[in-house]
Amino acid sequence: MGKKWRKLPNGVMIRENSKSQSIRVDFLFKGVRCRETLKLDVTKDNITWAGNLVGEIKNKIERETFYYAEYFPLSSKLDVFGIVRSKATVLYYIEELIHQAENVRNLSHTTIDGYKKAKNALHPLHQILVSKITPKEIVNWIKLRNKTVKQKTITNQKSILDLALDQAVTDQVIQFNPSRQVNTRQYITQKVIDARNEEDDNVDVFTPEELEKIYQYCRPVELNIVQFWVNVGVRSAEWPALKWIDVDFDHEQVHIIESYSHNITKPTKTKNKRIIPLNSEALSALKRQRELTFLHSEYVFLNDQGKQWEHESFRKHRWQSKIIKLAGVRYRYPYQLRHTYASKHISQGEHLWKIAKWMGHKNVEMIYRHYGSFIEAYEKPIK
Repeated sequence: MGKKWRKLPNGVMIRENSKSQSIRVDFLFKGVRCRETLKLDVTKDNITWAGNLVGEIKNKIERETFYYAEYFPLSSKLDVFGIVRSKATVLYYIEELIHQAENVRNLSHTTIDGYKKAKNALHPLHQILVSKITPKEIVNWIKLRNKTVKQKTITNQKSILDLALDQAVTDQVIQFNPSRQVNTRQYITQKVIDARNEEDDNVDVFTPEELEKIYQYCRPVELNIVQFWVNVGVRSAEWPALKWIDVDFDHEQVHIIESYSHNITKPTKTKNKRIIPLNSEALSALKRQRELTFLHSEYVFLNDQGKQWEHESFRKHRWQSKIIKLAGVRYRYPYQLRHTYASKHISQGEHLWKIAKWMGHKNVEMIYRHYGSFIEAYEKPIK
């Protein structure tokens, strides 16, 4: 038998069996008698600490700030209080967030796809109990991602973790959200960010010389896509959705109404359809495309299988892996073709409101923000 303790603090008990002793705390919570065994050796100091713990718990219960799972995350009593998710992992709450987005909130396919990508990126944290995860573990994840991923992507992915753990706070599994205590920017090194050649909000346009090199190494269909894109300034998901009915050769203009991504066609970000004038290069690209004999579809741009292009597939399998490499041009996302379109029109003195309208912006604020400086390669006297 272990040592007999004559006087114990209120709410502290010594549990004994034939082989050992353990410290147990005893308190009332929501009218339920709660007894929890502490993983501590039975010593005078630990008994005193247990007594202080009981006092702290009772004080929080009195102020209605006591979160059972914060103190006893693996306790069977959690089920009694309806906090059955206390043993849930980070993965559980991320998947719950995705489920709500798909089946309750009916968010867009693009948003849900972003949630799922974030889920995959957060896999180092998946099996950590929500009740145990710390800001330090989240910081370590950020530093790991910082080696290969740009800041904007990390920030977006962490925002999904923020939302997932917010629900754990609502469920009273945790009192504070550790993810929201971490400032992502603080742990991102500027050197790594600047070294990346991924799509972001920075304008990094193609010069006329670079475009000529790119044209030389495009196959016929690829050339039509690139020349159309850089001369019409559409968004990445808009050119794959373009239909022949939306091309007006007589008035030399094109109507942008839909976008196509992840096998889903939907309206563009712009509420009303956009009418964009076609210059000689864009017209030539469309006329060449119309003459290709294998095209028998309502859609303008089709791949070798006669199906609509996915813009990400075009970027990965044509633009990145073939065209840019063969041309020997510094890699930028093809989205920079849209930036090139805007910068060229600004340098030629086109009215900013017209450019904003053609690109689908509500006003000229985005034009000022991104395209404030003229691109010297395109400058010419304004007539």
